[in-house]
Amino acid sequence: MPVPMPAVLLRTESASSSQIEHLTTNARNLAMATLGVGGKQNAALVAANVRAMNEALAVGDEVTSATILAVHRALLASSDPEVAGQLRAEQVRVGSSALSPHDADFVPRTTTACRPHLRT
Repeated sequence: MPVPMPAVLLRTESASSSQIEHLTTNARNLAMATLGVGGKQNAALVAANVRAMNEALAVGDEVTSATILAVHRALLASSDPEVAGQLRAEQVRVGSSALSPHDADFVPRTTTACRPHLRT
């Protein structure tokens, strides 16, 4: 094969998981974004997901805050550099509007620890 199969599977998984965020792209635009020569925003975001997946695979089985932040940095370094690899200082909620947490699907218990800036 001209391309290693694991790379193809990784890109397929990244593209599929990006669809959850309503981000779609085709293989050509993804390849261009991976090379840094494409102007398509969705393709750049999916390419960042591929970089984050590669980072996650590189850290192996040990999951620490440092490894989570490294993956987070790989994911958001281009699209949101001011929060990439940083911890949040505010409460997080999943599945609610920006105006109210009352309809949230999940609100984690608060602790003194901060949480990574993950998009909800």
